[in-house]
Amino acid sequence: MKRVSPLLLLLLLGACGGGPSAPAEPAATPAPAGGEAEPDGATSSFGPELSEGDRALLALLGDEPRAPIPILTRRPRLGPENAPITIVLFSDMQCPFCARVMPTLERVLAHYGDRVRLFWAHLPLPMHPQADVAARVSVAVFEAAGDAAFFQFLDALTSDLGDFSDARIEALAVGAGADPDAVVEAIEEYRFDEVVMYDRRVASAIGVRGTPFMLVNGRAIAGAQPFDAFVELIDDELRVVRELHAAGVPSGREYETLVRLVFGPEVAAQMTSGN
Repeated sequence: MKRVSPLLLLLLLGACGGGPSAPAEPAATPAPAGGEAEPDGATSSFGPELSEGDRALLALLGDEPRAPIPILTRRPRLGPENAPITIVLFSDMQCPFCARVMPTLERVLAHYGDRVRLFWAHLPLPMHPQADVAARVSVAVFEAAGDAAFFQFLDALTSDLGDFSDARIEALAVGAGADPDAVVEAIEEYRFDEVVMYDRRVASAIGVRGTPFMLVNGRAIAGAQPFDAFVELIDDELRVVRELHAAGVPSGREYETLVRLVFGPEVAAQMTSGN
């Protein structure tokens, strides 16, 4: 499996500007609906040579394109802290296909128990005029009240996709535990926009063009896919995890190992404790 572009490495290290970068890892499996499209692009090698041990681990990952996005800051999370399977969900709160996939993902989490966790990444699309506002306000909710409050806000907001008014977004956010002043600043003064823009830049760098878009231990699955599609991919990744364990990777360090193998030790070293 090829390692990723230096452009994405720079972005993840916080050194990239704001414009779109060349896709680093081609994703697979376009979904049948929702405006999702198959990302394109090529990979290239960077940085120092891998050790012999890491080259052996990299060979276990096979030829599937893979971009395990490092979790460099606190993100809204469902599932246990140290699960062997990590789903990163790029989502738009006003997108009907994103609303459709959430119950499926919740079913996936229930099915696999402590073996799967999910992190949220913001990708509000231009076609949804209030998605940016909702994303910024959701950051206010998360920073004030944590994971459960974030997903409470998400569930309440997406229960009526026809009403994304500022007033409703504000009321739901305050009801979920956000600071009222922070919510007003998010709506009127673009507070927390840097959080949303960072996720957008990462999405652009790996070629994501629509939502929902998920990376399962770095392997792409796009659109509101059925439960069985997730099961097929996750079961295959659990096979990879077993092989990594047999090769000496400790339990709880699976995702960090994937990040190191794909993005290099510099990025892996920046992973937030517990992620």
